[in-house]
Amino acid sequence: MCKGASTLVTVIYPILADMLGHSFYMKKNQSNFLEFYKINGLLVPLFRLLVITLGLTLLFFISGKLSVLLALFILLGMVIAEYIRSKKALIASNEHLETDVEERTVALVHVNEQLKKEIIERKQAETALRQLETEKNKLIASLQAQTQQLETTLQNLKKTQTQLIQNEKMWSLGQLVAGVAHEINNPISFIYGNLTYVREYTDYLLKLVLLYQKHYPCPLAEITALLAGSEIDFIIEDLPKILESMNTGANRISNIVQNLKQFSRLHETGMKAVDINESITSTLLILEHRLKFGIQQSIGVIKQYGVLPKVKSYPGELNQVFMHIINNAIDALQESVKSKNNPQIIINTQLKNNQKVSISIKDTALGMTEEVRRQIFNPFFTTKPVGKGTGLGLAVSHEIIAEKHKGEITCISTLGEGTEFIIEIPLG
Repeated sequence: MCKGASTLVTVIYPILADMLGHSFYMKKNQSNFLEFYKINGLLVPLFRLLVITLGLTLLFFISGKLSVLLALFILLGMVIAEYIRSKKALIASNEHLETDVEERTVALVHVNEQLKKEIIERKQAETALRQLETEKNKLIASLQAQTQQLETTLQNLKKTQTQLIQNEKMWSLGQLVAGVAHEINNPISFIYGNLTYVREYTDYLLKLVLLYQKHYPCPLAEITALLAGSEIDFIIEDLPKILESMNTGANRISNIVQNLKQFSRLHETGMKAVDINESITSTLLILEHRLKFGIQQSIGVIKQYGVLPKVKSYPGELNQVFMHIINNAIDALQESVKSKNNPQIIINTQLKNNQKVSISIKDTALGMTEEVRRQIFNPFFTTKPVGKGTGLGLAVSHEIIAEKHKGEITCISTLGEGTEFIIEIPLG
């Protein structure tokens, strides 16, 4: 009996050990041993067999009967058969699980690769999109810059064209004035030069007449008749006055010719030492016909000239500046004459700190608003009706003073009180 029990223990122990070992294996590999048997429908029968086997084994040890041992061996065979079937099912399930894991792994790897590929493609697409966006922004910026450049170029071309036309007009005017001055100068020089001799000859003849009257108080009847009809006493008194008037007129014409010559230097190039007061006076002479308008209406010009040294400048272009400003002042005064009396242009020149010459040209017109004042030096800006102004006069004047003469030109204006332009030109 002891031998049979030993044999039973020897047979059952490896089976239980194998089952428990496999259980640990399954647990180690993160598989649930009980879950496996439960899935395969073996959990309840297996435990029943184990309980019966353990009970029979205990009964055998207690009673020592052979029939119990036989039943135990039969039951043991059933346990062994069940164990073998379970182990085969376990192996098959394990193989199926490994195959399923491998297939799922392959599928996951494939999906992972596909996802990686999609991520790469998406990143490439995003990069390409960003590049396209950057290129688009660059293209837009480039187009905007080109558009701005074209607009600036067009504006400069218009400005240059108008300046060329304006300069051509001023040059033609200078040429015309120079020609007129030259044509006037020749005969007036002849008249002015001969007036001295005429005065001498007249004095001589008058003295001779007076001597004749003194020494021949009773002339012949023919001479007496001529003297009676000619009022010789009045002639003797008035002739010197006529000669003096002719001399004054000749002097005035000579001064006009000099002023015309001064203004006609518009076509001269290069910097020259210029008398600012003379330049303003010559400009006023050219515009003198505009100072009188309507019926017995005229614009008064008050010249407050200071003692100035000659200024190194471009004489023609400086005269152009004076002409633009005085012309604008005349326009403003003619428009305001209905609402304001005594229109005047006040011109003041002075030397400031022995460093620069200051020229102030002020009118007593209606002035301008602050908004207009801020724009008056902008190219093509004008408040005049279409056809009366190009809007470049003051823009060109600002360029001539600021850029060519390194000076300053400013405008002070109060609505209803007139406008003043102040030009400052350095002596150096």
